[in-house]
Amino acid sequence: MQVTWIGRIFDRLDWLVFDVGRRIDHKDIPQAPPPAPTAHYGSFIARGCQGCHGDHLSGGPIPGAPPNIPPPTNLTPHETGLKTWTMQDFRKAIATARRPNGTTIHSFMPLEILKNMNEIELQALWNHLRSLPPRPLGQR
Repeated sequence: MQVTWIGRIFDRLDWLVFDVGRRIDHKDIPQAPPPAPTAHYGSFIARGCQGCHGDHLSGGPIPGAPPNIPPPTNLTPHETGLKTWTMQDFRKAIATARRPNGTTIHSFMPLEILKNMNEIELQALWNHLRSLPPRPLGQR
């Protein structure tokens, strides 16, 4: 991916994160927990989701994002999020790019990365998402 000058400005203003490495405290790099199908391990995996879905993973418009970027969905167990989803729904959505209601997941979502996760990683991510406090859409 090549970030244009406008993307670099958005990044420096913290409106849209591209340069993740710039934000890392290189003196205190957290270590990944051992792979296990736990919410704890899933919280480590879900850090990659926060750039778009927000720190609380409740989605909503990304501040300062171009209008052609769709607002990320709510990943919390709220009515506006994944409340009614099952692990099978989650697995199928990743495999088919379709939500349980039949709507298509936008191609901006990096499903190819998720498709490469093994069963432990998927289960851990799902367990983490289920452990989140329910938040309405947009409480990034």
